[in-house]
Amino acid sequence: MNDFNKHTTRAFLLMILFAAVALFTGIMLYGAIKGGVWWSVFVPLAAVIYGCVAFYQKYKPAEYK
Repeated sequence: MNDFNKHTTRAFLLMILFAAVALFTGIMLYGAIKGGVWWSVFVPLAAVIYGCVAFYQKYKPAEYK
């Protein structure tokens, strides 16, 4: 596997991971808003955003550093 393939594979896997996190965050938000406790989503949502940013900064492809 050449260097280009390694970078594109890592970027693709990051996009898949972010899409899965976004999907489950959306499901959580929908359930919280529909259930009437919309104010309870701030802490988990902040944790998800922080986790995504920290993960991306640690594992982003080398050409973006």
